[in-house]
Amino acid sequence: MDRALIDAIAAWSDGVGRTPDYTELGGGNIGGRNLGPATYKWNTAVVIPANLTLTGGPNDVWIFQIWQQDMSVSLSVGAGVQIILAGGALPQNVYWAINRAALGTTSKSVGAIMADNEIVMNAGASINGRVLAGSAANLDQNTVTQPGP
Repeated sequence: MDRALIDAIAAWSDGVGRTPDYTELGGGNIGGRNLGPATYKWNTAVVIPANLTLTGGPNDVWIFQIWQQDMSVSLSVGAGVQIILAGGALPQNVYWAINRAALGTTSKSVGAIMADNEIVMNAGASINGRVLAGSAANLDQNTVTQPGP
């Protein structure tokens, strides 16, 4: 097995294995919120229909555990929506451990999206982070920028 795949599986397993600080926040709708560093968990889909801000320092970490039994899209970022970092937060400290993701047209996301299954980045969507998918990463004229060290 390739080293990158082993590392991706280990990171995903670590992400989903963390004890959450918050569960089912916003009933799965976290658009328009300002979230501090923590581990967040949902057993339902999470939608981000409006900008989301993550506020914290450069050493703070955000882990989002989103797991649905039916294997449908667990993270959906709306078209044109931005996930914004504030207060010195860094994209390399944001982790999304999920089933499947759909990033809307021209949306701007951050962090490492670690999907057990599929990640779909619609036209013009971008991410300052990583895209790690167990089955497929479907890209359409996207920008994926590797964050700092």
